[in-house]
Amino acid sequence: MPGSPNDTAQAAREEERDFERLHSFSHAGTRINQHRALHRLPWTRRTAFRFVLPLGFTLLLLAGLEPLLHSWWVLFSWWQPRLGLGSELRFLERDWLGLLYYYIPTPITPSDQPSDRVLGIALAATISLMAASHLLLRRRWLPVVYVLWALGMFQLMAVGFFVWLPSLFPYTVAEHVGMGLDMGLTLVFLLPWLLALIYYPFGFGLARQIGTTALMVGWLVLFLPHQYLVHAAVLHWGTALWMPLLFIVFGVFLNVVLLIAIYSWAMSAPRR
Repeated sequence: MPGSPNDTAQAAREEERDFERLHSFSHAGTRINQHRALHRLPWTRRTAFRFVLPLGFTLLLLAGLEPLLHSWWVLFSWWQPRLGLGSELRFLERDWLGLLYYYIPTPITPSDQPSDRVLGIALAATISLMAASHLLLRRRWLPVVYVLWALGMFQLMAVGFFVWLPSLFPYTVAEHVGMGLDMGLTLVFLLPWLLALIYYPFGFGLARQIGTTALMVGWLVLFLPHQYLVHAAVLHWGTALWMPLLFIVFGVFLNVVLLIAIYSWAMSAPRR
């Protein structure tokens, strides 16, 4: 004899509750906790306080911007003659929305256009490297092959540009270095605010939040001038042929990849 509508509805509700309870357990009967990436972040006073820390770092960076840029000038002045890059420096004026003006030191050093011989050697070396990686590494080191082929494709495009349109290449070493340092400096100022969104909410103590932010910001402001000093040396002793690859792969992209590595290390630490 069929049950009443109330009995049917009650059975349906119980079945739904059973399903809700069981979908959080594995086949072995252990509970599956929700992944932290799926947690919602409620807006509370503590949440709002997380944005006080990046504000403090921003104010400190603004206060120390002039001494920081002066330290970059001192570093360039010391290394340039020792690397055979001359001794001339210039300051590139930059501004942020007309509110903040600052001057980025950049080395003035020449970089020649690649000759036909250099282009031929670069073309042969790039194709050889791509072919060798495909033949020798594709079975066990396929991700490395992908990376080498990506680098090779960028370099082949640079070779093609200097073969057919060399007169249209607009950049000097000073412009390349100045642009890279300017983008890196923007990343320095954005970094505390990014961490406020992707690191602070995950239950780390205040001391660890401050330490991780200081570590990542400090590492970046030390790395940037050395990174672009190497760029200047490569472009001076090599040719402008390497500028596209340095800009696309070994510029801001490299900075972001290394920052992600530090962030991954910081996220793997136990919470308190």
